[in-house]
Amino acid sequence: ERSGAFADAAIGMVSATGVAVGVLLASLGGGFNVDLFSFLFGDLLAVGPTESLFALALAGALVVAVTVAYPELFAISYDETAARVAGIRPARWRRLMAMLTAIVVVLGIRVVGTLLVSSLLIFPAATALNLRRSFRGVLVLAPIIGALAVLGGIILTMTTDAPAGASAVLLNGLLFAGSGWARRLRRR
Repeated sequence: ERSGAFADAAIGMVSATGVAVGVLLASLGGGFNVDLFSFLFGDLLAVGPTESLFALALAGALVVAVTVAYPELFAISYDETAARVAGIRPARWRRLMAMLTAIVVVLGIRVVGTLLVSSLLIFPAATALNLRRSFRGVLVLAPIIGALAVLGGIILTMTTDAPAGASAVLLNGLLFAGSGWARRLRRR
Protein backbone atom coordinates (compact mmCIF):
# COMPACT_ATOMS: atom_id res chain seq x y z
CA GLU A 1 0.00 0.00 0.00
CA ARG A 2 2.76 2.44 0.88
CA SER A 3 5.21 1.40 -1.83
CA GLY A 4 2.91 2.24 -4.72
CA ALA A 5 3.39 -1.22 -6.25
CA PHE A 6 0.51 -2.78 -8.12
CA ALA A 7 -1.51 -5.24 -6.05
CA ASP A 8 -0.73 -8.25 -8.24
CA ALA A 9 2.98 -7.48 -8.15
CA ALA A 10 2.82 -6.97 -4.39
CA ILE A 11 1.16 -10.35 -3.90
CA GLY A 12 3.92 -12.07 -5.86
CA MET A 13 6.66 -10.21 -4.01
CA VAL A 14 5.20 -10.88 -0.57
CA SER A 15 4.61 -14.59 -1.27
CA ALA A 16 8.10 -15.06 -2.73
CA THR A 17 9.63 -13.24 0.24
CA GLY A 18 7.60 -15.38 2.65
CA VAL A 19 8.81 -18.59 1.01
CA ALA A 20 12.39 -17.31 1.03
CA VAL A 21 12.18 -16.45 4.74
CA GLY A 22 10.72 -19.90 5.46
CA VAL A 23 13.51 -21.66 3.56
CA LEU A 24 16.13 -19.49 5.28
CA LEU A 25 14.73 -20.22 8.75
CA ALA A 26 14.50 -23.94 7.98
CA SER A 27 18.11 -24.01 6.83
CA LEU A 28 19.30 -22.09 9.91
CA GLY A 29 17.39 -24.54 12.11
CA GLY A 30 19.56 -27.46 11.07
CA GLY A 31 18.35 -28.25 7.59
CA PHE A 32 15.11 -29.47 6.20
CA ASN A 33 13.60 -31.92 8.64
CA VAL A 34 10.27 -31.85 6.83
CA ASP A 35 9.43 -33.25 3.45
CA LEU A 36 10.23 -30.34 1.11
CA PHE A 37 8.00 -31.80 -1.62
CA SER A 38 4.94 -31.67 0.66
CA PHE A 39 5.84 -28.12 1.73
CA LEU A 40 6.01 -26.96 -1.88
CA PHE A 41 3.09 -28.96 -3.29
CA GLY A 42 1.00 -29.85 -0.24
CA ASP A 43 0.05 -33.06 1.49
CA LEU A 44 -3.56 -33.70 2.29
CA LEU A 45 -2.58 -36.45 4.71
CA ALA A 46 -0.67 -33.88 6.78
CA VAL A 47 -3.92 -32.08 7.65
CA GLY A 48 -4.99 -33.26 11.07
CA PRO A 49 -8.23 -32.98 13.02
CA THR A 50 -7.08 -29.84 14.83
CA GLU A 51 -6.39 -28.01 11.57
CA SER A 52 -9.68 -29.24 10.11
CA LEU A 53 -11.62 -27.89 13.11
CA PHE A 54 -9.69 -24.62 12.94
CA ALA A 55 -10.53 -24.33 9.22
CA LEU A 56 -14.23 -24.92 9.94
CA ALA A 57 -14.20 -22.35 12.73
CA LEU A 58 -12.43 -19.86 10.48
CA ALA A 59 -14.94 -20.48 7.69
CA GLY A 60 -17.80 -19.85 10.11
CA ALA A 61 -16.16 -16.69 11.40
CA LEU A 62 -15.62 -15.46 7.84
CA VAL A 63 -19.25 -16.06 6.92
CA VAL A 64 -20.39 -14.12 9.98
CA ALA A 65 -17.87 -11.31 9.37
CA VAL A 66 -18.82 -10.92 5.70
CA THR A 67 -22.54 -11.00 6.55
CA VAL A 68 -22.18 -8.37 9.26
CA ALA A 69 -19.78 -6.17 7.28
CA TYR A 70 -21.44 -6.65 3.87
CA PRO A 71 -22.44 -2.96 3.42
CA GLU A 72 -18.93 -1.75 4.21
CA LEU A 73 -17.25 -4.36 2.00
CA PHE A 74 -19.60 -3.55 -0.87
CA ALA A 75 -19.04 0.19 -0.48
CA ILE A 76 -15.25 -0.20 -0.45
CA SER A 77 -15.31 -2.55 -3.44
CA TYR A 78 -17.64 -0.35 -5.46
CA ASP A 79 -16.19 3.11 -4.79
CA GLU A 80 -13.50 3.57 -2.16
CA THR A 81 -13.68 7.37 -2.28
CA ALA A 82 -17.45 7.40 -1.69
CA ALA A 83 -16.98 4.89 1.12
CA ARG A 84 -14.40 7.16 2.73
CA VAL A 85 -16.80 10.12 2.48
CA ALA A 86 -19.50 7.96 4.11
CA GLY A 87 -17.22 7.46 7.12
CA ILE A 88 -15.89 4.02 6.26
CA ARG A 89 -12.15 3.52 6.72
CA PRO A 90 -10.98 1.49 3.69
CA ALA A 91 -7.43 1.05 5.00
CA ARG A 92 -8.71 -0.63 8.16
CA TRP A 93 -10.86 -3.04 6.13
CA ARG A 94 -8.00 -3.81 3.72
CA ARG A 95 -5.74 -4.69 6.67
CA LEU A 96 -8.43 -6.92 8.18
CA MET A 97 -8.96 -8.69 4.85
CA ALA A 98 -5.18 -9.10 4.42
CA MET A 99 -4.91 -10.72 7.87
CA LEU A 100 -7.81 -13.07 7.17
CA THR A 101 -6.34 -13.93 3.78
CA ALA A 102 -2.99 -14.69 5.41
CA ILE A 103 -4.66 -17.12 7.83
CA VAL A 104 -6.48 -18.82 4.96
CA VAL A 105 -3.21 -19.07 2.99
CA VAL A 106 -1.41 -20.67 5.93
CA LEU A 107 -4.15 -23.30 6.18
CA GLY A 108 -4.17 -23.79 2.41
CA ILE A 109 -0.43 -24.41 2.29
CA ARG A 110 -0.93 -27.69 4.15
CA VAL A 111 -3.29 -28.93 1.43
CA VAL A 112 -1.82 -27.58 -1.82
CA GLY A 113 1.59 -26.23 -0.83
CA THR A 114 3.22 -22.85 -1.15
CA LEU A 115 3.50 -22.97 -4.92
CA LEU A 116 -0.19 -23.65 -5.56
CA VAL A 117 -2.01 -21.92 -2.69
CA SER A 118 -2.54 -18.66 -4.57
CA SER A 119 -4.57 -20.58 -7.13
CA LEU A 120 -7.12 -21.40 -4.42
CA LEU A 121 -7.64 -17.67 -3.95
CA ILE A 122 -7.62 -16.63 -7.60
CA PHE A 123 -9.40 -19.37 -9.56
CA PRO A 124 -12.67 -19.54 -7.58
CA ALA A 125 -13.09 -15.76 -7.62
CA ALA A 126 -12.30 -15.51 -11.34
CA THR A 127 -14.66 -18.39 -12.11
CA ALA A 128 -17.44 -16.80 -10.03
CA LEU A 129 -16.90 -13.50 -11.88
CA ASN A 130 -17.46 -15.33 -15.15
CA LEU A 131 -20.75 -16.74 -13.88
CA ARG A 132 -22.14 -13.89 -11.76
CA ARG A 133 -21.85 -10.15 -12.08
CA SER A 134 -23.19 -9.09 -8.69
CA PHE A 135 -20.98 -8.62 -5.67
CA ARG A 136 -23.26 -10.84 -3.58
CA GLY A 137 -23.36 -13.54 -6.27
CA VAL A 138 -19.56 -13.70 -6.45
CA LEU A 139 -19.25 -13.72 -2.63
CA VAL A 140 -21.59 -16.71 -2.43
CA LEU A 141 -20.39 -18.63 -5.48
CA ALA A 142 -16.58 -18.33 -5.13
CA PRO A 143 -16.29 -20.34 -1.88
CA ILE A 144 -18.61 -23.00 -3.28
CA ILE A 145 -16.44 -23.33 -6.39
CA GLY A 146 -13.28 -23.51 -4.26
CA ALA A 147 -14.78 -26.16 -1.98
CA LEU A 148 -15.95 -28.23 -4.94
CA ALA A 149 -12.49 -28.11 -6.51
CA VAL A 150 -10.81 -29.18 -3.26
CA LEU A 151 -13.38 -31.92 -2.69
CA GLY A 152 -12.85 -33.07 -6.28
CA GLY A 153 -9.10 -33.07 -5.67
CA ILE A 154 -9.59 -35.25 -2.60
CA ILE A 155 -11.77 -37.67 -4.55
CA LEU A 156 -9.18 -37.85 -7.33
CA THR A 157 -6.50 -38.51 -4.74
CA MET A 158 -8.45 -41.38 -3.25
CA THR A 159 -9.30 -42.93 -6.62
CA THR A 160 -6.13 -42.32 -8.66
CA ASP A 161 -3.40 -41.65 -6.07
CA ALA A 162 -2.80 -38.25 -7.73
CA PRO A 163 -1.58 -35.38 -5.52
CA ALA A 164 -4.57 -33.64 -3.93
CA GLY A 165 -3.25 -30.11 -4.29
CA ALA A 166 -2.38 -30.44 -7.96
CA SER A 167 -5.72 -32.15 -8.63
CA ALA A 168 -7.63 -29.34 -6.92
CA VAL A 169 -5.75 -26.70 -8.89
CA LEU A 170 -6.35 -28.51 -12.18
CA LEU A 171 -10.06 -28.83 -11.36
CA ASN A 172 -10.12 -25.11 -10.57
CA GLY A 173 -8.53 -24.46 -13.96
CA LEU A 174 -11.11 -26.65 -15.70
CA LEU A 175 -13.96 -24.91 -13.86
CA PHE A 176 -12.55 -21.53 -14.89
CA ALA A 177 -12.24 -22.61 -18.53
CA GLY A 178 -15.79 -24.00 -18.44
CA SER A 179 -17.13 -20.80 -16.91
CA GLY A 180 -15.45 -18.75 -19.64
CA TRP A 181 -16.98 -21.00 -22.27
CA ALA A 182 -20.43 -20.67 -20.63
CA ARG A 183 -20.04 -16.90 -20.50
CA ARG A 184 -19.27 -16.74 -24.22
CA LEU A 185 -22.29 -18.94 -25.00
CA ARG A 186 -24.57 -16.60 -22.99
CA ARG A 187 -23.34 -13.61 -25.00
CA ARG A 188 -24.38 -15.16 -28.31
